[in-house]
Amino acid sequence: MLIKESYEDYASRPGLRSSDMKRLYRTPSEFWLSRQEGYQPKPQSKAMGLGEYVHALLLEPDRLEKFAVNPGLDGRTAEGKKWVSENSEKSIISLADAELAKRLDWKCRNHPRAGKLVSAQADKEVSLEGSFNGRPAKIRIDCHLPDIIGDIKTTRHGTVEDFLHDCALFDYDLQAVFYREVYASVFEPVLPHWFWIVISTASEEIWCINLSDMPDFILSGMAKLAIALKNLEQIELLGASAISDDRAVLSQRT
Repeated sequence: MLIKESYEDYASRPGLRSSDMKRLYRTPSEFWLSRQEGYQPKPQSKAMGLGEYVHALLLEPDRLEKFAVNPGLDGRTAEGKKWVSENSEKSIISLADAELAKRLDWKCRNHPRAGKLVSAQADKEVSLEGSFNGRPAKIRIDCHLPDIIGDIKTTRHGTVEDFLHDCALFDYDLQAVFYREVYASVFEPVLPHWFWIVISTASEEIWCINLSDMPDFILSGMAKLAIALKNLEQIELLGASAISDDRAVLSQRT
């Protein structure tokens, strides 16, 4: 049931995913646009680039070829401009960030709990096709052991408290509940133990957080997902007219 495939193959498969549900909750118009031909997603930030690089080191070493580490060249010089041009199709990582990523990779692999979830015994970067509320849906699992899901997050914050404060802003609660629902649609009645492996780029610490210990977080995600679903139903019923103004389908969020 778990599919080992590239991210590109996963993305090309039909079905709702957590990023869709986040758009439906926050900006339904963005969800609509993402379904149109020629849609271009927003470019990722530098922080996201570092997170993706750490992710590749831990779980997808074959994706490292999509990155280029700047050896310290000044992009304003002829040599620097040439190097940037030669690597224009790749995500550029600074030498300092690359060294930081390697330290974090080592710490995660040697962490007493996180190390087990990124071990050779775990399935890494696998896809699962299921359903959500009667609609085809899919999830991309970072680390999987029997009945256990590990999700790797990177944060610029130096404390767990600051990271958790940002979780609502990034709708990680919605994502967690959506993943759980899709997983249960395939493996019902099994609900996985869900762990976050949080990697701090500020303090260089690794935190393992068990979402089962966060009932309020799960309830928040359920409420957000219910709103996203209602917005989806509006779009399915009314089409483009439903998203001419996000406020038309966001009246529930007060």
